[in-house]
Amino acid sequence: MPPESQTVPQHVRQAEAPSVFDKNLVAALSHPLRIRILDVLLQRVASPREIAEDLGAKVGDVSYHVTKLRNLGAIELVRTEPRRGTLKHFYRAVTRNYIDDEHMKHIPLAVRRELFGSVLNDVIVRLREAAAGTGFDRPDAHVSSTPLDLDVQGHEEVVALLTATMDRAMVIQSECLGRRSSGESPEDERIRTEMTLLHYVIADGPRHVSHTQPPDDDQ
Repeated sequence: MPPESQTVPQHVRQAEAPSVFDKNLVAALSHPLRIRILDVLLQRVASPREIAEDLGAKVGDVSYHVTKLRNLGAIELVRTEPRRGTLKHFYRAVTRNYIDDEHMKHIPLAVRRELFGSVLNDVIVRLREAAAGTGFDRPDAHVSSTPLDLDVQGHEEVVALLTATMDRAMVIQSECLGRRSSGESPEDERIRTEMTLLHYVIADGPRHVSHTQPPDDDQ
């Protein structure tokens, strides 16, 4: 949660995490597109068409997963507006788009692996798209990989650091939304980015070396 001195727009509603294994929450986060839809609806109220435009996805696919999220209790209908003989529906999120460490313990290992695998596959696709385009052209773009040799205390400290980083990034996001809604931050200064945090146990055996790496001079 952000510090008391920070204000979060009312439509960014962060519900309390479940105390036990919540099958509905796991189901809501079991598809990459649903996670990305929640990303949008945690920031603002939006319709399926607006979400599709934001994500570059098909309106039909977004509408399908919006219905799934609503049935699972992850989002709620805020209002409707008549448009060309139909009703346009606007939604907001009522849950976070991730499961914290404490509640992840209640989820069976096989389900956790499926969740992580689905998210990682989607992240890899977007990383490749960004690398093939202009995603890393800014001089302040960040790419790093740092192997660590930790004990139990050190591992817990790194986990806490990453959680704090994610929480702080969400506060910064909320502050940006506030400045944009007040007109303090013009729309043409909008910079859409994605921050991906990965922390995992290195697989046993020799590390894979990219074939693009130049050979050593003494070989």
